[in-house]
Amino acid sequence: MDRIRHRAEKIAGRAQEAVGAATGNRGTANAGRRRQFTSELKTAGERVKRALRQGRTRRQEYRPRRQDY
Repeated sequence: MDRIRHRAEKIAGRAQEAVGAATGNRGTANAGRRRQFTSELKTAGERVKRALRQGRTRRQEYRPRRQDY
């Protein structure tokens, strides 16, 4: 559910940025960029939480095993 909420927040940020750019209002455009950025941070946090719940990190998941020669 949070993933959907964060995705919607990012889309709203894009729309706000586009409105600001169309009207020439830099404050609104910057607010839209901030909204997108915070949405991306929240999404990244959710990914970290999900990986920790599974007991591994992305790096560990894809790291090839070291072979002893």
